[in-house]
Amino acid sequence: MEQMIHLTCSFYGKTFALSQRIGSSQWILGGDFNEVRFSHEKIGGKPAHTRRLAKFNKCIADCALQDLKSTGCNYSWSNNQEDCILCRLDRVLVSTSWLNSFPESYVHYDSPGLSDHSPLKHLKRILKHWNNTIFGPVHRALEVSKEKLKETQQAVMKDPRNPSLLAAEKEAKAKYLDQLQMEESFQRQK
Repeated sequence: MEQMIHLTCSFYGKTFALSQRIGSSQWILGGDFNEVRFSHEKIGGKPAHTRRLAKFNKCIADCALQDLKSTGCNYSWSNNQEDCILCRLDRVLVSTSWLNSFPESYVHYDSPGLSDHSPLKHLKRILKHWNNTIFGPVHRALEVSKEKLKETQQAVMKDPRNPSLLAAEKEAKAKYLDQLQMEESFQRQK
């Protein structure tokens, strides 16, 4: 239990840090959060833990996100047992600027079939369009940041005591590491 709380704190911290970097830009965060926002999003089993609900909702509010409107199943997860527990663990959170750009967007929670989770539908096409038009392909951004780092490091090698070049190299490294992490995350989601 302690490890789960630690991982949750780490996730919230990283999500908040990301929201600060993104600012008021369009952004969307979706998937299995392994947490419910409200007590009515869980049926069966032990009641939802009040402090965890509050912490999750605080993270969402601090990041200025909101649930994307949804259709389909009310619950996205089942324990598939006779003593049934149903929860809405999967969700899609969006910024206000996302909603302003895509006001008709919604997520559809399909029936789970043989899985214990309901697949999120009707969002894939919108996300692909958004990724390609707003941010461009993730792998291209990685290539660009790698090339920028290479160019900056070559300049530093020619003038190793130049403070502005050293600062530019530090910034280029940070950008490249960010892009590497995004690429890894993108690949894991496929």
